[in-house]
Amino acid sequence: MASNWEDATFRMCVFGGHGRALADLLKGLNRPFTFLDVGANQGLFTLLAVQNPFCEEAIAFEPVPETFGLLAHNAAHSPMSNRIRCVQAAISSETGTATISLSDGHSGAASLTDRKLGNGRTLTIDTLSAHDIDRLLSGQSDLVIKVDVEGFEWVVIPEVLKLASAPRISHLFFEVDLAWVDVKALSVALRAAGLTKFSRHGGKNHFDMLATRPQGKI
Repeated sequence: MASNWEDATFRMCVFGGHGRALADLLKGLNRPFTFLDVGANQGLFTLLAVQNPFCEEAIAFEPVPETFGLLAHNAAHSPMSNRIRCVQAAISSETGTATISLSDGHSGAASLTDRKLGNGRTLTIDTLSAHDIDRLLSGQSDLVIKVDVEGFEWVVIPEVLKLASAPRISHLFFEVDLAWVDVKALSVALRAAGLTKFSRHGGKNHFDMLATRPQGKI
C-alpha cells in the first residue's frame, strides 16, 4: 500500500487495528467467489482478497476522490491487479449524488449519515443503487461482501440484498456501532435473505458482524 502515515486509517491497516476476523475469512475461503468491498478506503481488504486464488474478482467501492486515488494506486501495484476493479462511488438507495462528511486525518471516518465530523467539511460524491451494481456482476460464484460505511449500513445492507444476484451472497461482513445502527433490524433483513448464521467480533458497543448463508448458496 502507498505510504499515508498522516491518515489514522492507514496506520490502522499497518498496525492491525482492524483485527483478524475478515482477513482470516478471506484467506480461508476455498470455493470461487467475487468480493465486493463497500467502503474500500485504500483497499486493504481488496488486496487481501485477491491473494486467495479462489477470488475471481474484487470490486472496490470508494467515493471520496483523494482516497479513491490511493485505492487505484494500490490496486494497480498489486500482482493481482487484473482481478481488481475500482469504482469511484458509494452504494445507496438511489443512483445519483449525495453529500458525504469528511474528517481530516481519518479517511475511514467519512460518512453519508447526517452527523457532522471534525471540521465539518463535506463533499458531493456519486452513488449507485442495486440496479447499477448488478451490471458490474457476472458469473455464478459466491458473493462475499464487506460493508464499512460509518453508520450508513442501515441503507447499504438492504440495498445489496436487493441485488438480482443476492442469492449468491455467502458471507456479509459489516461494522456495527450501536450508536448509529439498529443491528436487530439488520439481522431480521439478513435472515429473510437467507443469511441466518451470525458471529460477532469486537467490543460491546462497536464491533463487526459476519452473516453467513448456511451450506453456501441457495
